[in-house]
Amino acid sequence: MAADPALTRTLLVEVMQLGPPGLAARRRVHAALAGWIGAVISGSPGRRHPLPPALALALVGGLHELVLERLEAGPGDGVAGLVDTATDWVLRVAAAPALPA
Repeated sequence: MAADPALTRTLLVEVMQLGPPGLAARRRVHAALAGWIGAVISGSPGRRHPLPPALALALVGGLHELVLERLEAGPGDGVAGLVDTATDWVLRVAAAPALPA
């Protein structure tokens, strides 16, 4: 994303200009990313319960918003500046005690 901000903007913002097909594509990508994040966190050593799918999707949506906000801010450290924040957030979710589904 940091290497090509224009492409990132196209994938996160401009895709919505396609109407329902763009929204469907966005939802498929978010669902796939949430599935991957959920599987990784659920498979973490010591984790007794899987990460709820809704929480995995919330992580993806939140990360999406952080990236959009950074893109809209313009020049600066760009999306690369989000790495520490995003990593910290995901690690906190992964380390939090999980509730049974």
